[in-house]
Amino acid sequence: MTIIRSIASEGAYDTLFIQGKNRNIDLGLRVHLEADQQLHIQQLVIENTFLPLVKSGDGLLSIGRLQIKDFGGDGINLWGNGLSIHQLIVRNSTPTRPYHTLRVTALTETQILAALQASKQQVYDWRLLQWLETQENGQTVFYSPGYHSDIALQAYRPKPKTVTSRYFLPPNQTSEPSSEFMPLHLPVEQLETLALNFAPSPLDLVTGSQARSLTMISPINRLLDQVAETPYSLELDTKNRIRAIDLHVPLANPQLKAPIPNAPEDLAGIAEVTIRELDIQTNDANSQLFMLSEQQRYRNFKIGTDKIVINCRYPWWFVANTLEDSVIGNANKVQINQGRSSLAKVRIGDGQDNSKYCIKPSSCSTGEVSLVGLGKTGHVVPTTVRIL
Repeated sequence: MTIIRSIASEGAYDTLFIQGKNRNIDLGLRVHLEADQQLHIQQLVIENTFLPLVKSGDGLLSIGRLQIKDFGGDGINLWGNGLSIHQLIVRNSTPTRPYHTLRVTALTETQILAALQASKQQVYDWRLLQWLETQENGQTVFYSPGYHSDIALQAYRPKPKTVTSRYFLPPNQTSEPSSEFMPLHLPVEQLETLALNFAPSPLDLVTGSQARSLTMISPINRLLDQVAETPYSLELDTKNRIRAIDLHVPLANPQLKAPIPNAPEDLAGIAEVTIRELDIQTNDANSQLFMLSEQQRYRNFKIGTDKIVINCRYPWWFVANTLEDSVIGNANKVQINQGRSSLAKVRIGDGQDNSKYCIKPSSCSTGEVSLVGLGKTGHVVPTTVRIL
């Protein structure tokens, strides 16, 4: 991924305008601030990138007005505490990767467009898709991994470079394998072995109204569908072939029902996030907006506390696996899908396995949260959330 601009020191800027060259691989602005550092940008405009803004470290990044447009992936990736935005404007998100994993037997325009049409998916430019080449029953098959774009904010604290292999145990294995660690860096050569352990189900023929296409779903396909739900990046060669997948957090193994053990990065999680005004417009049914989906602690979020203007087709404009000490919405200026029959809602989990609110089992849980001015029905939230 090409970083257009990087800032790793405190300071102040009046206006920054950043324009990428490739909205499938460019990162617009990369900011890292240590806990005692502060950076203020009065006006920031980022266009034509894959990821407009990535912020890491626990220092405070404050932005007066942030406008992101013409981008192919997430809007903001937040990897640490401390983000304050007065006004966030999001326009023209154009996903460059499919939402669901795509499978073809030849990299031809006819096959790729047919696979996209059969799965009811659209991408900005099919020629930009990245492909994983593998063999199935002696036949060469190509997969383009799915990617779930969160066009406003995706927040998580990345894991260390290694993770205990219990996340990848086969379903019938009760003891740890001999190797204690499984790398988060997954070369192509390891993917088939991991897929057979992680998603060992036999090939199924997908049919019916929920089918993405009439095709065989292999263990590799199942694994890549799990990767699509996980923050990740790709290593590519010069021909857009995938050489490795780098996971930023462990895969959510469906075979593991118990909450994962506490880890320092999970308990630290992400905190102190304020975005006072939202102005977000999208017509893509698969574009998610705010996503706090990991098995980590999320606290002190204040979102849309001055103004909310949102038009989206995804059913949940704000999703959190768990959340504490937070306020979403305001009492005076809320417009969500105005003029549309569907009203996007809020979904918040509780981290408790087997509860009706569980998104992912977590060692963290949902504490006091207030939803203000967002309506009193339709939201999926546990009892610790007050709807005002």
